[in-house]
Amino acid sequence: MRIEKQRVLLFAYDGTGLGHVMRLVKIASELKKDFVPLIATGHPAINNIIQDGIEFIRLPNFQSDFFTKTVNETPNSLNVHKFRNNILWYLLKTFKPHILITDFLPSGKKNELLDLIMNYNCIKYFIIRGEIGSSKLITDVIFTKRNNELIRKYYKRVFVACDKQITNLDNMDLIPDFIKDKFLYVGYVAYKVNQQTINEVRKTRLLNHNEKWIVCSAGGGRLGEELIKKCISLSKQKDFSNYKFDIIQGYYSNLPWDNKPYSTVVNKNVWLSKQLSNLHLLHAAADIVICSGGYNSITEAVQGRDKFIFSYSVQDKYLEQQRNIKDFKRFFPVEQITNLENLEETIQKSITVSPKLKTSNIDFNGVDNIKETILKDIQDATNF
Repeated sequence: MRIEKQRVLLFAYDGTGLGHVMRLVKIASELKKDFVPLIATGHPAINNIIQDGIEFIRLPNFQSDFFTKTVNETPNSLNVHKFRNNILWYLLKTFKPHILITDFLPSGKKNELLDLIMNYNCIKYFIIRGEIGSSKLITDVIFTKRNNELIRKYYKRVFVACDKQITNLDNMDLIPDFIKDKFLYVGYVAYKVNQQTINEVRKTRLLNHNEKWIVCSAGGGRLGEELIKKCISLSKQKDFSNYKFDIIQGYYSNLPWDNKPYSTVVNKNVWLSKQLSNLHLLHAAADIVICSGGYNSITEAVQGRDKFIFSYSVQDKYLEQQRNIKDFKRFFPVEQITNLENLEETIQKSITVSPKLKTSNIDFNGVDNIKETILKDIQDATNF
């Protein structure tokens, strides 16, 4: 007898970076073994980061000119909200998910999920990253009075996607206790990369075991232009002429990209890419990683082979990246770069010793723990 798999709808709001949708893609990659996951998002980058075997629905993005061309409205108008809401309702009625998972904003960017959360009957989970950012982001964007009430009434759990040893949201007075009562710390959401995969990835870039490999990335690319330009300059320096470089601009980078439709171009010792779906493999396999302080970049960099990690704190007004670097530095050899002019000197000083990732018991099993929790909740509901 064929047993029908339960369906999971994962919704990522139209953010300016890739952190939230990347987290859901990673979760979906594990859920597909036991569920039927479907990602719904307005992120135009979803085509570039989706993994094989995962289906997605690409919604019209709030920032595109689609709405002005079709309904003659600005992205902030009520008609646009209704337009998106109608699409999502049709999706619910046809896909009929048993489970809904949202990340970062429990009612969506423009509250397009509000009606759905209140009126569609399924198990609902909300995911929040460990380091949220500034107090203003906490109180005015995520845990507003309306969102708190939504979480209290309609969400079964709040998955906190971090290790409490690094970030403990229980100590945050700005979050109400009745929200904290729903917290479940699941560990960091990250892909698992084994040594065999690392060896295979290194063979695609290096000619022999003695060559060294530097991977430079700015995550989704937002506000990462100066970091990328510095890494390109670094690759041209004589002191680094024996290194192979992978430099990844990021989908939302404002740097020019004249190599369409190709996402990667090779020039001497440099592989320059706009966006890579397997960036996590490069982060894990490199000898040196120069990256932003975003959630996915830094959790991917501290895994895999022993390496030097240099993380640049993009001047984000919400302070998330700066705090991520500070928090991870307590457990991993992450060197914070506050001034890009000092990047070359800092690297030269650091690489005089052998790299060594500290052995730690930090939990990176977020995708497994989320899946197992959902399976248990379903089983408990069935036995009730």
